[in-house]
Amino acid sequence: MTMRALVSKHPFLIFFILAALIPVVLVGMLLVFPQFFEAIYGGPVNIDQATLRAAADTGVDFGPGSNFLTTFIQLCLEEPLLWLLVLGGAAPSLAGFIVAGACSGWGGVRDILIRLRPWLGDAGPGRALRAYALLAFVMIAVELAVYATRYGLGGEICATYTFPENFFSLSLVGGWLLSAFLDQGSFLEEPGWRGFAQPLLQGRMNSPLAASLLLGVAWSLWHLPRDIGFGTVEALGLAQYVFVYLPAFTANCVLVSIVATYFCNLTGGSVIPALMVHGLANDAVGLAGLSTGVTFTPSHQLTKLAPYLVLVLVLLLLKGRSLGGVVRERDARGDADRVPGSRVLDPRAGEASC
Repeated sequence: MTMRALVSKHPFLIFFILAALIPVVLVGMLLVFPQFFEAIYGGPVNIDQATLRAAADTGVDFGPGSNFLTTFIQLCLEEPLLWLLVLGGAAPSLAGFIVAGACSGWGGVRDILIRLRPWLGDAGPGRALRAYALLAFVMIAVELAVYATRYGLGGEICATYTFPENFFSLSLVGGWLLSAFLDQGSFLEEPGWRGFAQPLLQGRMNSPLAASLLLGVAWSLWHLPRDIGFGTVEALGLAQYVFVYLPAFTANCVLVSIVATYFCNLTGGSVIPALMVHGLANDAVGLAGLSTGVTFTPSHQLTKLAPYLVLVLVLLLLKGRSLGGVVRERDARGDADRVPGSRVLDPRAGEASC
Protein backbone atom coordinates (compact mmCIF):
# COMPACT_ATOMS: atom_id res chain seq x y z
CA MET A 1 0.00 0.00 0.00
CA THR A 2 1.39 3.38 -1.02
CA MET A 3 1.56 6.27 1.42
CA ARG A 4 -1.14 8.13 -0.53
CA ALA A 5 -3.41 5.09 -0.38
CA LEU A 6 -2.82 4.75 3.36
CA VAL A 7 -3.65 8.39 3.98
CA SER A 8 -6.74 8.16 1.77
CA LYS A 9 -7.97 5.09 3.65
CA HIS A 10 -7.42 6.51 7.14
CA PRO A 11 -7.39 10.31 6.71
CA PHE A 12 -8.67 11.22 10.18
CA LEU A 13 -6.29 8.84 11.94
CA ILE A 14 -3.31 10.18 9.99
CA PHE A 15 -4.50 13.74 10.61
CA PHE A 16 -4.70 13.19 14.37
CA ILE A 17 -1.31 11.45 14.54
CA LEU A 18 0.32 14.33 12.66
CA ALA A 19 -1.45 16.94 14.79
CA ALA A 20 -0.17 15.24 17.94
CA LEU A 21 3.34 14.57 16.65
CA ILE A 22 4.19 18.02 15.31
CA PRO A 23 4.37 19.80 18.71
CA VAL A 24 5.97 16.74 20.34
CA VAL A 25 8.67 16.66 17.66
CA LEU A 26 9.31 20.40 18.00
CA VAL A 27 9.78 20.12 21.76
CA GLY A 28 11.75 16.90 21.32
CA MET A 29 14.15 18.62 18.96
CA LEU A 30 14.83 21.24 21.62
CA LEU A 31 15.60 18.52 24.15
CA VAL A 32 17.56 16.13 21.91
CA PHE A 33 19.42 18.64 19.73
CA PRO A 34 19.93 21.71 21.93
CA GLN A 35 23.27 22.45 20.27
CA PHE A 36 21.54 22.99 16.92
CA PHE A 37 19.19 25.61 18.35
CA GLU A 38 21.91 27.16 20.49
CA ALA A 39 24.00 27.73 17.37
CA ILE A 40 21.07 29.50 15.68
CA TYR A 41 19.87 31.29 18.78
CA GLY A 42 23.31 32.33 19.97
CA GLY A 43 23.06 30.95 23.50
CA PRO A 44 21.30 28.48 25.82
CA VAL A 45 17.76 27.60 24.78
CA ASN A 46 14.98 27.67 27.38
CA ILE A 47 11.38 28.27 26.32
CA ASP A 48 10.19 29.33 29.76
CA GLN A 49 13.02 31.81 30.23
CA ALA A 50 12.59 33.14 26.70
CA THR A 51 8.87 33.69 27.33
CA LEU A 52 9.48 35.52 30.60
CA ARG A 53 12.24 37.61 29.04
CA ALA A 54 10.03 38.58 26.10
CA ALA A 55 7.18 39.44 28.48
CA ALA A 56 9.45 41.66 30.55
CA ASP A 57 10.82 43.43 27.47
CA THR A 58 7.39 44.00 25.92
CA GLY A 59 5.41 44.68 29.09
CA VAL A 60 3.05 41.72 28.63
CA ASP A 61 1.71 40.68 32.03
CA PHE A 62 -0.15 37.48 31.04
CA GLY A 63 -3.37 38.90 32.43
CA PRO A 64 -6.68 39.21 30.53
CA GLY A 65 -6.01 39.45 26.81
CA SER A 66 -2.63 37.75 26.89
CA ASN A 67 -4.11 34.87 24.91
CA PHE A 68 -4.69 37.06 21.86
CA LEU A 69 -2.68 36.20 18.76
CA THR A 70 -1.55 39.82 18.51
CA THR A 71 0.03 39.58 21.97
CA PHE A 72 1.73 36.31 21.13
CA ILE A 73 3.16 37.70 17.89
CA GLN A 74 4.51 40.62 19.91
CA LEU A 75 6.34 38.15 22.13
CA CYS A 76 7.61 36.19 19.12
CA LEU A 77 9.02 39.30 17.48
CA GLU A 78 10.95 39.95 20.69
CA GLU A 79 12.08 36.32 21.11
CA PRO A 80 12.11 34.43 17.76
CA LEU A 81 12.48 31.11 19.58
CA LEU A 82 8.81 31.41 20.55
CA TRP A 83 7.77 30.91 16.93
CA LEU A 84 8.21 27.21 17.70
CA LEU A 85 5.22 27.50 20.02
CA VAL A 86 3.21 29.04 17.20
CA LEU A 87 4.06 26.10 14.96
CA GLY A 88 3.09 23.71 17.73
CA GLY A 89 -0.23 25.48 18.26
CA ALA A 90 -0.93 25.41 14.53
CA ALA A 91 -0.30 21.64 14.36
CA PRO A 92 -3.97 20.70 13.70
CA SER A 93 -4.16 23.13 10.80
CA LEU A 94 -0.80 22.03 9.41
CA ALA A 95 -1.91 18.40 9.69
CA GLY A 96 -5.18 19.20 7.93
CA PHE A 97 -3.41 20.88 5.02
CA ILE A 98 -0.91 18.00 4.75
CA VAL A 99 -3.55 15.26 4.71
CA ALA A 100 -5.88 17.18 2.39
CA GLY A 101 -2.99 17.82 0.03
CA ALA A 102 -1.86 14.19 0.13
CA CYS A 103 -5.37 12.99 -0.69
CA SER A 104 -6.56 15.57 -3.19
CA GLY A 105 -3.62 17.79 -4.06
CA TRP A 106 -4.19 21.53 -4.27
CA GLY A 107 -7.94 20.93 -4.49
CA GLY A 108 -7.95 19.50 -0.98
CA VAL A 109 -6.02 22.47 0.38
CA ARG A 110 -8.35 24.84 -1.47
CA ASP A 111 -11.37 23.17 0.14
CA ILE A 112 -10.05 24.10 3.58
CA LEU A 113 -9.20 27.66 2.54
CA ILE A 114 -12.68 28.12 1.05
CA ARG A 115 -14.16 27.50 4.48
CA LEU A 116 -12.51 30.69 5.72
CA ARG A 117 -15.26 32.61 3.94
CA PRO A 118 -17.96 33.95 6.32
CA TRP A 119 -20.65 31.86 4.61
CA LEU A 120 -20.84 29.19 1.93
CA GLY A 121 -23.33 27.52 -0.38
CA ASP A 122 -26.95 28.55 -0.02
CA ALA A 123 -26.51 30.15 3.42
CA GLY A 124 -26.41 33.65 1.95
CA PRO A 125 -25.43 36.89 3.70
CA GLY A 126 -28.79 37.38 5.44
CA ARG A 127 -28.88 33.94 6.98
CA ALA A 128 -25.19 34.15 7.89
CA LEU A 129 -25.71 37.53 9.59
CA ARG A 130 -28.53 36.07 11.69
CA ALA A 131 -26.34 33.09 12.55
CA TYR A 132 -23.48 35.30 13.72
CA ALA A 133 -25.84 37.47 15.76
CA LEU A 134 -27.28 34.37 17.42
CA LEU A 135 -23.78 33.04 18.06
CA ALA A 136 -22.75 36.28 19.77
CA PHE A 137 -25.87 36.31 21.95
CA VAL A 138 -25.57 32.63 22.89
CA MET A 139 -21.87 32.75 23.75
CA ILE A 140 -22.23 35.90 25.87
CA ALA A 141 -25.20 34.34 27.67
CA VAL A 142 -23.49 31.03 28.36
CA GLU A 143 -20.29 32.66 29.65
CA LEU A 144 -22.33 34.89 31.96
CA ALA A 145 -24.14 31.75 33.11
CA VAL A 146 -20.76 30.20 33.92
CA TYR A 147 -19.92 33.22 36.06
CA ALA A 148 -23.33 33.00 37.76
CA THR A 149 -22.60 29.34 38.51
CA ARG A 150 -19.25 30.18 40.08
CA TYR A 151 -20.73 33.07 42.03
CA GLY A 152 -23.63 30.94 43.21
CA LEU A 153 -21.34 28.21 44.52
CA GLY A 154 -19.81 30.73 46.92
CA GLY A 155 -16.82 30.01 49.10
CA GLU A 156 -13.37 29.62 47.61
CA ILE A 157 -14.64 29.16 44.06
CA CYS A 158 -16.58 32.43 44.17
CA ALA A 159 -13.62 34.26 45.69
CA THR A 160 -11.34 33.01 42.90
CA TYR A 161 -13.19 34.94 40.18
CA THR A 162 -13.98 38.63 39.79
CA PHE A 163 -16.34 40.21 37.31
CA PRO A 164 -14.67 42.54 34.76
CA GLU A 165 -14.93 46.16 35.92
CA ASN A 166 -15.07 47.40 32.32
CA PHE A 167 -18.18 45.34 31.48
CA PHE A 168 -20.08 48.35 30.09
CA SER A 169 -17.11 49.95 28.34
CA LEU A 170 -15.96 49.97 24.73
CA SER A 171 -12.68 48.36 25.79
CA LEU A 172 -14.56 45.19 26.70
CA VAL A 173 -16.24 45.19 23.30
CA GLY A 174 -12.83 45.43 21.66
CA GLY A 175 -11.49 42.64 23.84
CA TRP A 176 -14.53 40.51 23.05
CA LEU A 177 -13.98 40.95 19.31
CA LEU A 178 -10.32 40.02 19.70
CA SER A 179 -11.39 36.94 21.67
CA ALA A 180 -13.82 36.01 18.92
CA PHE A 181 -11.45 36.38 15.99
CA LEU A 182 -7.85 36.49 17.24
CA ASP A 183 -7.66 34.05 20.14
CA GLN A 184 -4.34 32.35 19.41
CA GLY A 185 -5.66 28.84 20.10
CA SER A 186 -8.73 29.08 17.91
CA PHE A 187 -7.01 31.04 15.13
CA LEU A 188 -4.17 28.54 14.83
CA GLU A 189 -6.15 25.33 15.35
CA GLU A 190 -9.60 25.69 13.79
CA PRO A 191 -8.71 25.38 10.09
CA GLY A 192 -7.64 21.86 11.06
CA TRP A 193 -10.33 20.86 13.54
CA ARG A 194 -13.42 22.33 11.92
CA GLY A 195 -12.01 23.24 8.51
CA PHE A 196 -10.76 19.73 7.70
CA ALA A 197 -11.63 17.10 10.31
CA GLN A 198 -15.26 18.02 11.06
CA PRO A 199 -16.49 17.96 7.44
CA LEU A 200 -14.47 14.81 6.79
CA LEU A 201 -16.01 12.97 9.76
CA GLN A 202 -19.45 14.42 9.14
CA GLY A 203 -19.47 13.10 5.60
CA ARG A 204 -18.12 9.66 6.47
CA MET A 205 -20.22 9.13 9.60
CA ASN A 206 -23.32 10.77 8.10
CA SER A 207 -24.01 12.28 11.50
CA PRO A 208 -22.95 15.79 12.56
CA LEU A 209 -23.54 14.84 16.20
CA ALA A 210 -21.41 11.69 16.08
CA ALA A 211 -18.67 13.57 14.23
CA SER A 212 -18.72 16.31 16.87
CA LEU A 213 -18.48 13.78 19.70
CA LEU A 214 -15.48 12.03 18.16
CA LEU A 215 -13.76 15.28 17.27
CA GLY A 216 -14.36 16.70 20.74
CA VAL A 217 -12.63 13.73 22.36
CA ALA A 218 -9.74 13.95 19.88
CA TRP A 219 -9.47 17.69 20.50
CA SER A 220 -9.20 17.07 24.24
CA LEU A 221 -6.59 14.31 23.93
CA TRP A 222 -4.51 16.48 21.62
CA HIS A 223 -3.81 18.70 24.64
CA LEU A 224 -2.17 15.87 26.62
CA PRO A 225 1.42 16.73 25.57
CA ARG A 226 0.78 20.34 26.60
CA ASP A 227 -0.52 19.28 30.00
CA ILE A 228 2.48 17.02 30.54
CA GLY A 229 5.10 19.38 29.15
CA PHE A 230 3.85 22.53 30.89
CA GLY A 231 3.40 20.93 34.29
CA THR A 232 -0.38 20.57 34.63
CA VAL A 233 -0.17 16.84 35.40
CA GLU A 234 2.63 17.40 37.89
CA ALA A 235 0.81 20.28 39.60
CA LEU A 236 -2.47 18.40 40.00
CA GLY A 237 -1.04 14.97 40.63
CA LEU A 238 -1.65 12.03 38.31
CA ALA A 239 -4.80 10.77 40.06
CA GLN A 240 -6.58 14.13 40.14
CA TYR A 241 -5.56 14.87 36.56
CA VAL A 242 -6.75 11.51 35.17
CA PHE A 243 -9.95 11.10 37.17
CA VAL A 244 -11.16 14.69 37.60
CA TYR A 245 -9.50 17.29 35.39
CA LEU A 246 -9.19 15.31 32.16
CA PRO A 247 -12.81 14.00 32.16
CA ALA A 248 -14.13 17.51 32.85
CA PHE A 249 -11.90 19.06 30.18
CA THR A 250 -12.91 16.37 27.67
CA ALA A 251 -16.59 16.93 28.40
CA ASN A 252 -16.14 20.66 27.81
CA CYS A 253 -14.32 20.01 24.53
CA VAL A 254 -17.16 17.76 23.37
CA LEU A 255 -19.83 20.31 24.32
CA VAL A 256 -18.01 23.20 22.64
CA SER A 257 -17.45 21.00 19.59
CA ILE A 258 -21.21 20.40 19.28
CA VAL A 259 -21.95 24.12 19.57
CA ALA A 260 -19.30 24.93 16.96
CA THR A 261 -20.72 22.34 14.55
CA TYR A 262 -24.21 23.80 14.84
CA PHE A 263 -23.08 27.31 13.94
CA CYS A 264 -20.82 26.04 11.16
CA ASN A 265 -23.85 24.32 9.65
CA LEU A 266 -25.90 27.51 9.89
CA THR A 267 -23.33 29.33 7.74
CA GLY A 268 -23.06 26.59 5.12
CA GLY A 269 -19.76 25.16 6.33
CA SER A 270 -17.71 28.26 7.15
CA VAL A 271 -15.03 27.69 9.78
CA ILE A 272 -15.39 31.25 11.10
CA PRO A 273 -18.19 30.34 13.57
CA ALA A 274 -16.02 27.57 15.01
CA LEU A 275 -13.14 29.99 15.37
CA MET A 276 -15.47 32.36 17.25
CA VAL A 277 -17.00 29.69 19.51
CA HIS A 278 -13.55 28.33 20.38
CA GLY A 279 -12.13 31.77 21.11
CA LEU A 280 -15.12 32.97 23.13
CA ALA A 281 -15.19 29.73 25.12
CA ASN A 282 -11.56 30.43 26.06
CA ASP A 283 -12.94 33.71 27.44
CA ALA A 284 -9.84 35.89 27.53
CA VAL A 285 -11.91 38.93 28.57
CA GLY A 286 -13.37 37.20 31.64
CA LEU A 287 -17.14 37.21 31.09
CA ALA A 288 -17.15 33.98 33.10
CA GLY A 289 -14.99 35.65 35.74
CA LEU A 290 -11.44 36.96 35.74
CA SER A 291 -8.88 34.83 37.50
CA THR A 292 -5.19 34.07 37.52
CA GLY A 293 -3.62 30.64 37.33
CA VAL A 294 -6.80 28.56 37.65
CA THR A 295 -7.49 27.63 34.03
CA PHE A 296 -5.82 24.25 34.44
CA THR A 297 -7.69 23.26 37.59
CA PRO A 298 -10.62 20.84 38.02
CA SER A 299 -12.92 23.50 39.51
CA HIS A 300 -12.42 25.81 36.53
CA GLN A 301 -13.43 23.05 34.12
CA LEU A 302 -16.24 21.60 36.24
CA THR A 303 -17.99 24.94 36.71
CA LYS A 304 -18.24 25.37 32.93
CA LEU A 305 -20.06 22.08 32.38
CA ALA A 306 -23.64 22.84 33.42
CA PRO A 307 -24.23 26.00 31.30
CA TYR A 308 -22.71 24.43 28.18
CA LEU A 309 -24.62 21.19 28.77
CA VAL A 310 -27.90 23.11 28.95
CA LEU A 311 -27.05 24.90 25.70
CA VAL A 312 -26.22 21.63 23.93
CA LEU A 313 -29.40 19.96 25.18
CA VAL A 314 -31.44 22.86 23.79
CA LEU A 315 -29.69 22.52 20.41
CA LEU A 316 -30.32 18.78 20.36
CA LEU A 317 -33.99 19.23 21.26
CA LEU A 318 -34.42 21.78 18.48
CA LYS A 319 -32.24 20.24 15.76
CA GLY A 320 -31.58 16.62 16.71
CA ARG A 321 -28.45 14.79 15.63
CA SER A 322 -28.29 16.77 12.38
CA LEU A 323 -27.33 19.95 14.31
CA GLY A 324 -28.73 22.11 11.55
CA GLY A 325 -27.19 20.02 8.76
CA VAL A 326 -28.80 17.50 6.43
CA VAL A 327 -28.39 13.78 7.08
CA ARG A 328 -28.60 11.57 4.00
CA GLU A 329 -30.66 8.41 3.91
CA ARG A 330 -28.58 5.26 3.62
CA ASP A 331 -28.91 3.06 0.57
CA ALA A 332 -29.60 -0.67 0.48
CA ARG A 333 -25.94 -1.46 1.24
CA GLY A 334 -26.12 0.64 4.40
CA ASP A 335 -23.83 3.30 2.95
CA ALA A 336 -24.61 6.97 3.06
CA ASP A 337 -25.20 8.68 -0.24
CA ARG A 338 -21.83 9.71 -1.65
CA VAL A 339 -23.18 13.18 -2.23
CA PRO A 340 -22.03 15.35 0.70
CA GLY A 341 -24.53 14.85 3.49
CA SER A 342 -24.74 18.21 5.28
CA ARG A 343 -24.37 21.89 4.81
CA VAL A 344 -20.83 21.58 6.14
CA LEU A 345 -20.23 19.37 3.11
CA ASP A 346 -22.16 21.42 0.59
CA PRO A 347 -20.61 20.48 -2.79
CA ARG A 348 -20.40 24.14 -3.73
CA ALA A 349 -18.25 24.69 -0.65
CA GLY A 350 -15.86 21.92 -1.57
CA GLU A 351 -15.49 18.62 0.24
CA ALA A 352 -12.53 18.40 2.59
CA SER A 353 -12.32 14.63 2.44
CA CYS A 354 -10.21 11.99 0.79
